Amino acid sequence: MVNISSNNQYITYEEFKNFCEFFLKKSKQLNYNWEWMEDSNHLKKTGYLKFSQVIEIDKKEISSTVFKFEKDDNLDKIINDVELKMLENQYDDDNVLNEDSKTRIIWEWHIIYSPIFQIPVLFFNAWDEEYQPIDILSNKEIFPIKPLYMPIITQKDHPILGVPYYYAHPCTTGQNMNMLYNININKDELNNTIEEINIDNTDILYNTTNTNENKYNNYIASWLSTIGLIKVDINYFI
Repeated sequence: MVNISSNNQYITYEEFKNFCEFFLKKSKQLNYNWEWMEDSNHLKKTGYLKFSQVIEIDKKEISSTVFKFEKDDNLDKIINDVELKMLENQYDDDNVLNEDSKTRIIWEWHIIYSPIFQIPVLFFNAWDEEYQPIDILSNKEIFPIKPLYMPIITQKDHPILGVPYYYAHPCTTGQNMNMLYNININKDELNNTIEEINIDNTDILYNTTNTNENKYNNYIASWLSTIGLIKVDINYFI
């Protein structure tokens, strides 16, 4: 059962998996290619959610500060050649790149359960068109959406893959989720919170989190919307 304290909210790994299953079903209905990845080598078979996308941005939005490697060997552990080709083909079907002013960014997003904080944590990496890793700390303007309040972003080894990844520090996640799911919350407070995390229709999210008997099923989409770095389709909350 989700543990709600006066200030924070925590979930177990089993709850995390259940919430991910619900999120995957909803994602499939909405044609978002989130998938569940599992580490078969881990004794407890720890898993996480994964989403890959290609975003077109203006070249002027990205600085020349990238990690200069001959080849990013870590990329093969994260996205294989088949996935890269699928991403490129999917993107090319709907977009024509203006080579003079535009460039493409390959994003990889992972939602991983933190046994320390007992909440989900968003890990991510980005590569340029040459598959060179981008120094995200020097290029915060390239995120798919621009949050009003940038979360604390740091870098450490991926807890499952063991390669360097950026992540949004979860120091305020418990408090944010407690605000969203506290049934006694004042709706005006929720309105103010939603304005900060770029959700357009407060009534939809309020009703989803406060009147649905299975209100926690939509936990992952609600949590992801509070991070503010990746767009969350409003249809997740309908």
